[in-house]
Amino acid sequence: LQEYRENGIPQLNTTMALWVYMCRCWASSIADQWYPDRPEAHITFDGVHPELKDQKQVALALCKHREWAIFQGDVGTGKTFLARCIVNDFLDRGSTAQLITWSEVLRKIRQTFSDSTAGNEQAIIEQLGALDLLVIDDYGAQRSNSDFALAKLQDIIDARYQRGRMTVITTNLNPQGFADSMDPRTTDRIAAKGSFVVFDGVNLRQEVASQRRMEVAST
Repeated sequence: LQEYRENGIPQLNTTMALWVYMCRCWASSIADQWYPDRPEAHITFDGVHPELKDQKQVALALCKHREWAIFQGDVGTGKTFLARCIVNDFLDRGSTAQLITWSEVLRKIRQTFSDSTAGNEQAIIEQLGALDLLVIDDYGAQRSNSDFALAKLQDIIDARYQRGRMTVITTNLNPQGFADSMDPRTTDRIAAKGSFVVFDGVNLRQEVASQRRMEVAST
């Protein structure tokens, strides 16, 4: 309610504010269905938490030079948020970009084995390989270092390496764990193109959620 009043709607009561909020949520869900490659278009570099000012500067340089990077840090430290800022920056400039979790990549590929309407494995790899920017989110969040998963990761990284397409990977794994989770060839290609960007701050997700609860309680 306070947010809407601050934005120039002082007569909005609690019921009306709830209705507007529900409409915004519905519109957001529809947009996510229509534009699956545009994750939360309102997320931009302007909204980056001050705690991430150093990482923000690195991300802006990455966008400018289209370099590879591995965003490494604990849960809630802002890796995915900043990666979404990069994706939206690319889309705003007319480039192709997508953020997708590693588990979703594997799910989409496996689905082609039993569902003829899901396309084919090679087409998915080609699509991911051709994007101007690909963000592989939450790599290592689940145990997916089977021979199959390693082979698919190598195929995607090879396709992007050969085309010179910018790639960002977010992970909770430390550098050694990240390297140990894949075959040496893939590790070498990623290392040749990019570097680690460390997110070692507080859990921003919990901090923001706590702040919002306090704001709600004060209204």
